[in-house]
Order: sequence, then structure tokens, then C-alpha cells
Amino acid sequence: MLLNADVMDIKFLAATLIIANKMIDKEQLNELWEVIKMLDIIELAKKKGMKEGMVKELKKKLKKAVVNQRRKWFLIRYSTYLAIFPSK
Repeated sequence: MLLNADVMDIKFLAATLIIANKMIDKEQLNELWEVIKMLDIIELAKKKGMKEGMVKELKKKLKKAVVNQRRKWFLIRYSTYLAIFPSK
């Protein structure tokens, strides 16, 4: 195969597969997948995607924690003022 002989660039292979997606049947795709899944780039993409997902989730949780902390601070700071008004 051209990829194994270092004749074809991995980016070119990926672009070719994307374009050929509609022209390839499932059997041919399964045969190609056996070769493609051996590539390090697939593993790298999975790790990078997982890392980005974890970073997004951490940012989301941090933002929520900051909002909750500000809310608690506000209630503690102004609880004496808020106690003046009776609830209906």
C-alpha cells in the first residue's frame, strides 16, 4: 500500500477517504478500516478529543462553582439587609 511505503501523506489519505465516502461500499470500507485503525494518528485523535472534552467539562464545572460561591457570598454579606423585609 502506498501509505506503508511512505509514498502517500496521511493528510492526503484522510482527504481521499472523506471525498470517497459516498463512492465506497461497506465491504471496502471495512477492509480499509483494518489498515487505518493501525495508524498512530487515529490513537492521537482519540486522545486529543478526550483531553479537549475533559478541559471543556472542567471549565464548565469551574464556572458553575464560581457562580455558586458568588451567590453564597452575596447572601452572607447582605443577609442582615434582606432580613428587614418580611416574606409574604
